[in-house]
Amino acid sequence: MAALTAALNGCLPSDLQLRSVEIVPREFDVTRDCMWKRYRYSLPALPLAADDHDGLRLLEMVARQAARAPSESDGAEDGARPGRRRRKAAARQATLDVEAIRRAARLLQGTHDFAAFQASGGDQKSTVRTLYRCAVEPRRDVEGDAVDLVLEGDGFLYKMVRIVAGTLAMIGMGLAPAEI
Repeated sequence: MAALTAALNGCLPSDLQLRSVEIVPREFDVTRDCMWKRYRYSLPALPLAADDHDGLRLLEMVARQAARAPSESDGAEDGARPGRRRRKAAARQATLDVEAIRRAARLLQGTHDFAAFQASGGDQKSTVRTLYRCAVEPRRDVEGDAVDLVLEGDGFLYKMVRIVAGTLAMIGMGLAPAEI
């Protein structure tokens, strides 16, 4: 199984790696028999290195989403949106408020209706899920200090982890409040 794990990891992108592969009974159904799942979502080290194109793309996406969300104090009613150049500059200089992310992550733990964190296209009957753990773990990256978001739960909605990670990144960048 260790050789299979290594072979599969050789085919997968670096941000999606297996820890182990195990043999399960033939009748095992990965969707129905799963008791819990864990996702680890890595946020880039900030401020970004000059050649961190993936990190820049991620942070620009977060800034773009934040610009779409209406705010009482941003003058969004006039239709003004920050241009690509300003978003790129802001993303390059961004820092993460890890404590704000931790506070918001703690609010997500427990059993809640996560409908707001589901992308369209999901076909789940219920949007109620239990997050056993929503944590921020420090990670020493080649570029500097970074964080991983770890979510463990009884199940996840369509693109829920990606949306939660983006929301927590917005909070960490000061683009959204940590508490509602």
